[in-house]
Amino acid sequence: MGQDTNDLRSKSWTEFAAMDAPFLHCVLTVCDNAKGETCPILPGHPVQTHWGIPDPAGETDDGKMEDFRIAYDRLSSRIEAMLQLDKDQLPPREWRDRLTAIGRDMEGAADGTV
Repeated sequence: MGQDTNDLRSKSWTEFAAMDAPFLHCVLTVCDNAKGETCPILPGHPVQTHWGIPDPAGETDDGKMEDFRIAYDRLSSRIEAMLQLDKDQLPPREWRDRLTAIGRDMEGAADGTV
């Protein structure tokens, strides 16, 4: 999709649980398998919510690249909506509620709307 991923890697949550870990504003889970899991206690108590997006890596059909494009487009749209929020002007609970609404209400939400 034109994104440079050379320096990116998968990270364990333990990397962010240490006291000297980078500050996190929010934790967004996207895999439905992670939705029911308890998130660890992280320094700074970031806002936590879930944006269910089907995992294209788990798909076995011939349209796998199309599945990745759909997941990319859904994440991109939701991230753009998140960036429109002024986090500094919203109390943490309201910011969390708006992030949750983005995951729930936008196209392709896990509640079955596509």
